[in-house]
Parts: sequence; C-alpha cells; structure tokens
Amino acid sequence: MSSEMTKAMPESSVGKARWLRLAIVIVTFLLLFFGLTTLSAVIGFFGISQRSSQDIIAFYATNAPVLQKALFAALLGYILSVPVMAMVTRHYQAAAPETRFGDLMLGLLWASLALRPLWWAAHLVLMPDIVALGAPGTNPAEIAAFMTAFRMLDTILNTVTEDIAVNVLGGAWFLLIGREMLRKGGRMLAVGGITMLIGALYLLSSSELLGMSFGEGGGIIPVIASVSGPFWILFVGGAVALRSR
Repeated sequence: MSSEMTKAMPESSVGKARWLRLAIVIVTFLLLFFGLTTLSAVIGFFGISQRSSQDIIAFYATNAPVLQKALFAALLGYILSVPVMAMVTRHYQAAAPETRFGDLMLGLLWASLALRPLWWAAHLVLMPDIVALGAPGTNPAEIAAFMTAFRMLDTILNTVTEDIAVNVLGGAWFLLIGREMLRKGGRMLAVGGITMLIGALYLLSSSELLGMSFGEGGGIIPVIASVSGPFWILFVGGAVALRSR
C-alpha cells in the first residue's frame, strides 16, 4: 500500500503542477487580451500623448475607471508573459540540450522584464495628477509644464518598453524559439514558421528606432504582432505547460 501511494503521490503532484502552469498561461492571456483590446479598440488609448493637453485631461477624466483596470491588466499580463515564455524556453532547451540558444533566449526575456512594466506603471501613477489638472482654477502654466513633461516621459518610456523590451528583445526571442521548433521538425514545422513570422513582425514594429516608416498602412504591423503574441502564448504556452514535467 505504502509503495503504491509513494508512486502515486509524485504523479499527482506533477499533475497539479501542470494544471497550475496552464492556469498561469490562461490568466496571462486573459490579462493581455482584456488590457490590450480595451486600450486599443474600446477607448483608443494608444497615441494619447499626441493629442492636445485638454484632450488628454478630458480623456483621463472620462475613462479613468476602465483605463486603470486596462492598464493594470496589461502591466500584469506583460510581466507574467515572461515566466511563461521562460517555461517554453526551458522546454525546448531540455528537448535539445546541445543547442546554445537556450541561455541567450532566457537572457533576452529577463532583460526585457526589467523594462516592460515602466510605461504602464507610469501611466497608472500619473493618472490622478492628470485628472486633477482638469479641476476649475488650475493654473494654465502648471498644466502646460506638466503636460510637456508627460509627453517627454511617455515618448521615452514607450521607446524603452515597447520598441526595445517588447519589439526588439521579444522579437529576437520569437525568432530564436521558432528556430528551435523548426529544428525539431515534424508537427512543429508549421508552428515554428508562425513563431518566426511573429518575431519578424515584432522586429519590424521597432523600425521607428532606426528612423524608418512603412507609411500609414504600416501601422497594421504592430497591431498584428501585439494580437498574435498573446494568442501564441495561450496555445504554445498551454501545450508546453501540459507536457512539461
């Protein structure tokens, strides 16, 4: 009896660990999907710093409750996505121990994790101050100074967190993990191809860093990348979570 129980308990623990990993993957996807969809399609948050000061203040005051939830969801989703992607890296590292790309992929992820939360956290922290600027009697000079600083901070943090952390480091990670999938062959060929395509789209989305522009139609590139990334995390991360021991 004790021998059978000893054998059964580790398997039970492994099963619970698998479902816990899967739950983390699903929560990550839901947070990213809700946060990014709400910010882009529902309230039109992205590009807010390019509007007039009064429009920005009015936008924050009108959308404050849902904006706060969406920003926090996206912030947490981006943070959780890194451990999920690290789990995928470890899975392929174990499957092909001779590869030298595992440590590089993990390095890309942990380097990006230090940068990803900054932009989202800044907007959450500054939200009450921006809303307060709309109060009657606020000095116009104070509004002008604050909004100038806000636009500068938004531009800097957007470059660091989106262009560098997500598009460059994240895009490079997708290309490397896609390469490992292609090396594995079989059923992973199609998935590996899609993964490398997502990585290429992320890297193309960072073209502004080099002063490049794809015109008005090029705006669809970062949209496709930001939509396909969370779905990739759901399906590939979920599959790895259930298969990993």
